[in-house]
Amino acid sequence: DRLEANRGLRVGMQRELAGVFVDEFQDTTPEQWRLIKALITPPQMSATARQSQRIIECTIVGDPLQSIYGFAGADPHLFEVFATEFPGVVTHTLTTNYRSSESVLTASATLRGTRTETADVPGGEHPQVFIFEDEHKEAERIADLVLSALTRTGTSIAILARTHRLLNPIETALAARGIDADRRGTGSLMSDAGMRNLFRVLREHVRDAPELSWHDRLIDAMSEGDVAAAQLVELLGSFDGEARTWSVQRLASEVATWDRHRIHTNPVLLSTFHGTKGAADDTVIICGMD
Repeated sequence: DRLEANRGLRVGMQRELAGVFVDEFQDTTPEQWRLIKALITPPQMSATARQSQRIIECTIVGDPLQSIYGFAGADPHLFEVFATEFPGVVTHTLTTNYRSSESVLTASATLRGTRTETADVPGGEHPQVFIFEDEHKEAERIADLVLSALTRTGTSIAILARTHRLLNPIETALAARGIDADRRGTGSLMSDAGMRNLFRVLREHVRDAPELSWHDRLIDAMSEGDVAAAQLVELLGSFDGEARTWSVQRLASEVATWDRHRIHTNPVLLSTFHGTKGAADDTVIICGMD
């Protein structure tokens, strides 16, 4: 309210800006939109006023279909509001999907009733749909699917749900089969972004030496030359909190400990949709879709 009402305050802040760039605009709330509008140059500003004031342009990037923060007040319809309040806005539509396979896009289009993208990734395994009587039978079936998927070398598996509560019976079912899944956002080893990145790097070594443990892969990666060493140093620097102070030796020890408590070296992740946004895994299981 203060920024909208106080022109002097707005002008002062605009002097510090070269422009406004908003990523993930589909997760913008109406309050945040008011803040953005207060900072950028309105289209109805006269030519005379534009000559005497710094022009602050705005670029927004996003996808209304990827809006997952409705519970926090996000409104993907603000894309339409933006176009209405800023007539003449230039829109660039990205029509090639570089992440999802053709089969995933086809399934998505079936649910949405429209298809706007082409897939850069051809083929792909067709998504499967299962219906269960209750969450416990669902958990048992998911645990069996994970156990089967873990037989494929180099596979990463993400099990996603709207809330952590929906993941609890699945974690129990996995544990009953000896699978120690990682819970993102619960303080586990793999809840650290740097550690997740590290395991993605180490997975590249699986195909060359599938018999190695994660600990041995780490040591092997360190001995492969400057590129691997530089990656490890960068990953160590990306750790959060206490992990930021870890040495490579402590990291190797932590990985060895983690490895001994798993029946398989392939990581299994349990997470909410919000906790895994932007990630990519070989196998993705979405539960609790009722």
